[in-house]
Amino acid sequence: MIVQGETGVWAWVGREVDAREKLEAVRNARGFVKKKGYSSCVPVARALEGEEPPELKTLLRSWDVVKTRPLTLPPCFDPEYMTERPKMAAECQLVDDGSGRRTLWRISKKDGMKEVNEHGALAGVYFAGLCYVMKYCYGSGRRERTIIYCWEGAHSTSVDREAALDAACRLSQETSGQLVKASQGREPPHLLQIYAGKLRILSGQHQETLPKKYLVRVFGSTPYTSKAVERPPRASSLDSGGVFILFSNSPVVWCGGRSTGDAREASRRLAPNTAPLIAEGKEDEEFWMHLGGKGEYGAESADMGEESGKHLYHCEISDGVFVGEEILGFTQNSLLPEAAWLLDAGSVIWVWLGNFSESKNMKKCLQEASTFLCTHPAGRDRNTVISIIRQGLEPPTFIGLFENWNHNHWRDYKSFDVVRMSLQGQEAVMNHQGRETTDFDAYVKYPLRILKMDPEHLPGEVDVFKKELHLTYDDFTSIFKMNPVEFDKLPAWRQQRLKQTAGLF
Repeated sequence: MIVQGETGVWAWVGREVDAREKLEAVRNARGFVKKKGYSSCVPVARALEGEEPPELKTLLRSWDVVKTRPLTLPPCFDPEYMTERPKMAAECQLVDDGSGRRTLWRISKKDGMKEVNEHGALAGVYFAGLCYVMKYCYGSGRRERTIIYCWEGAHSTSVDREAALDAACRLSQETSGQLVKASQGREPPHLLQIYAGKLRILSGQHQETLPKKYLVRVFGSTPYTSKAVERPPRASSLDSGGVFILFSNSPVVWCGGRSTGDAREASRRLAPNTAPLIAEGKEDEEFWMHLGGKGEYGAESADMGEESGKHLYHCEISDGVFVGEEILGFTQNSLLPEAAWLLDAGSVIWVWLGNFSESKNMKKCLQEASTFLCTHPAGRDRNTVISIIRQGLEPPTFIGLFENWNHNHWRDYKSFDVVRMSLQGQEAVMNHQGRETTDFDAYVKYPLRILKMDPEHLPGEVDVFKKELHLTYDDFTSIFKMNPVEFDKLPAWRQQRLKQTAGLF
């Protein structure tokens, strides 16, 4: 039996169980519920081996994980290539070929944000004792989008992680960009693509120069899956199933007897062109001398990744536990703008913020997604990538997770409050007592962040020449430091100047 407390009990029946036991499975589960003192309303269900429903599979870690071979992509492609192929974008988690504009900062509580020179000797090198934040821009004109990456090293301090999250959340708010939180060992494919598969993760804190000698293991095969991670320079670090690069005065590539051709090819992107390939068993004395002498070595366990199913939940936390209800058979229609939604895609946890949802800061959204991982009954990896996006700014990597996505789906959407008041025969916005009334109250109200969007992304009711009239009264007075009647009495040039400053012109 798989017990979820008051949430429900599953009785799993093996294929070779006799007919009588199969029939008694639910009765026995009911007896278990009664013995535990659970409510009589606790749901009980039976699942047969080989016919388990998705609701059961999501409770168990790594069910039916199938390792698929990475896609072979063109060496160069623009964002439009993935926009036109959202299914491919979702599968490989790429929005472009990684050639966009980027700025990288090294973050610490003590030193703040320090921009990293990505054209020097340390280009493409991260240190496990630090945290990094990257601002990545792709596309052009009205189609320009921003991704804010926050990467946490495995040995970074908690205070530095907090500082990095604060900096990333601030940049995401300022740019309306997608926020991606990643941890060492769970780097998003697009982050690896940005470095063309040449990212090196070294141990320790920041150094101005590379170590004179260090050993790295190569992971992955394509530019969006490969990277190199430092290992201690000793024989026990080797693995017959892997490929290693020993950087020194005379660098070499060591290939284990069970390593793949793809891994050996990936090592060529990282190693110097002059580095020879040494097969396992063909090492010379100099190689072993660099590793402190010949010795025994084992095999690292293969990372099978997370489950591949997709599950949509209403994003809701109660008493430190994720209690959001799962939406079975979800579609784009399931994403109601009045709420925040969590989409578990296995390797990525997406948080989608509707335009009419409760105002939440980025950090709170990250905390709620982390709570989902920590309290998941299947014991999910807490370092799973978390990505936060806003309605109307969905990347193709998210769109491809849905069938038949419609970009105009919410263009004429009316909020629950607007619909409710229209059914009651009331104005969508009520007059505030004690203030002069103008045609300001006749306009449907929207948050400032929506009114700052490009015209093609604005709701149909918005007058693009009078965006300020779609603000709530409180937002209007807070932004312009006057009420709508006083604003209306200003000369046109003065109104335009104030609207430009507020980003509403």
